[in-house]
Amino acid sequence: MNDHINRFTKLLQDVEYNKPPNVPPKDPGIVNLTFIASLGKDWETFQQAKGATLRPMKTSMLYAEVRAIDARNSDTQTTSSQPSDAKALSTQFDGNRQGRGGWNDGKQGNKGGKGQGNHKVNGGFKGRG
Repeated sequence: MNDHINRFTKLLQDVEYNKPPNVPPKDPGIVNLTFIASLGKDWETFQQAKGATLRPMKTSMLYAEVRAIDARNSDTQTTSSQPSDAKALSTQFDGNRQGRGGWNDGKQGNKGGKGQGNHKVNGGFKGRG
């Protein structure tokens, strides 16, 4: 991203330096909009979100925001989707389930086999009186 910003700044300086003397300097809002457009389709949502705030914003502040977003996106792409602490917890959770037969440790309560009748599952419900 720094290379893109440096190239854009160089081109802008060249345009300002070579413009006729009676032409006013570029409006910062136009410069900002041109810069955002130069970033490509991946930045269209950012451009739409900034909206009217691009006009009064200093170009250096826009560069800083774009650098920060690009750095965050680069970090996200190089790291996995799940932090290592979360991976450790999910591994531990999955490890604790090994050897179990599922719900109620494989016991199906009153279904089939011996002990049907007045067998209580997990304390049962006594009801009224």
